[in-house]
Amino acid sequence: MALLFALSRLAPMEQWILTAAHCHHGLRGESADLDESLVEKTCRKLDVAFQGCRVDVRKSAKETGESLEMAARRLRHAFLAAAAHQTGTSRVVLAHHADDQAELVLLRLLRGSGSDGLGGMRDRSPSPADPQIQLIRPLLWADRSAILRFARAHRIRFREDASNRDRSIPRNQVRHQLIPYLKRNHSPALPRILTRIASIAGAESDFLHSEADRWQKRSVRRPFSKLPLALQRIVLRRELWEQGRDVDFDTLERLRRRRQESPKLEAENPSPKRLEENRGEMDPVRLELSQDGKASRRGRKLEWKVRRSAGAFSPASEQLDADAVGPVGLLRNRRPGDRFQGLGMPRPARLQNLFINRKIPQEERDRVLILETSEGRIAWVEGFPPGEEFKRTSKTRRFLVLKGSHGD
Repeated sequence: MALLFALSRLAPMEQWILTAAHCHHGLRGESADLDESLVEKTCRKLDVAFQGCRVDVRKSAKETGESLEMAARRLRHAFLAAAAHQTGTSRVVLAHHADDQAELVLLRLLRGSGSDGLGGMRDRSPSPADPQIQLIRPLLWADRSAILRFARAHRIRFREDASNRDRSIPRNQVRHQLIPYLKRNHSPALPRILTRIASIAGAESDFLHSEADRWQKRSVRRPFSKLPLALQRIVLRRELWEQGRDVDFDTLERLRRRRQESPKLEAENPSPKRLEENRGEMDPVRLELSQDGKASRRGRKLEWKVRRSAGAFSPASEQLDADAVGPVGLLRNRRPGDRFQGLGMPRPARLQNLFINRKIPQEERDRVLILETSEGRIAWVEGFPPGEEFKRTSKTRRFLVLKGSHGD
């Protein structure tokens, strides 16, 4: 609301034509209705065009397996991009501020992000919904307290989103617990310091990407093994992104060393997928599930037994319907695009999102064991209950008991 007020005052001097776009996520009932009403009334008062939209975030999240926050973000950006096209502009101005940036940088730091992630939000960036639309953040260097003082000085009405106080959300934990603690005990200027770090990391990341782009486009290239370490990592990560993959640091380093150390592979300039196939790590292990057995993969063991009766429940193992799984299974690790319909779930969800919801560390996700049927359906994921289609029921006649463990 402060941004809307400021832009409306600048518009006549800059000859801007403004439209305020408001997305109602359908998550907070009457409170969200009042938010929408306030924006619309304020626009009439300021003589600014208003464009509203209502989306069903809960329905979309169920269909895609995303968290509510991620689904809301995706739908909101899609609406903003569409609104920009409809009004004939390529610019969407957002009110993210220094405290937002600080929260994002801390969250990414805790997840082990590199310079790409620590670069946080940029003052200008392409829309995730449409790269032709530019997102502009003029308040990124202003902290929340300064914006509040501005709003009060100009008697700008605004409303608080009650979900911002929900401490089950990781971002709110950082906002209400971690940042106040660090400001109180270490640095009162923490938001501005983290914003400065984001600016430095973002500029370094942009430089590395431009160098990687130049290297990839050259007809005669400097050998990959002779590139600076930081550039090797960026080149490899970009190639993975082009395949729709995003791996953890350990996997990236393993692929990088493999490419660097093999003269033959260096000459071929292989893709990341080619590197993994060369190591045999993309190939699943065939399991004969008609009889008891053992298998191992990436330092994890899987033991299975076939039983005619369910037996006693054990938290260390899972029981599936052996006939539903079939006599042959494939033991593998995750792949891009994997979807799993866990126990009690109405439809399959992205495995990546399930890992995030379970707070499984990034470095562990590529080692989690997955049992796939010969038909290509995921029946079991290590650490999760059986798949809904493969659970034991009153009609189950043969039980497949699975037990995963660490160690070669």
